[in-house]
Amino acid sequence: MTAQEIFFMSMVLKNRLSESRETCCEMENKIY
Repeated sequence: MTAQEIFFMSMVLKNRLSESRETCCEMENKIY
């Protein structure tokens, strides 16, 4: 993998993590 590919993958992973955090927060707010 080139540096660009690694950078791209890390960006995608960060986006997925932030999205999952937002959905988790939404679910918790609905429960409470």
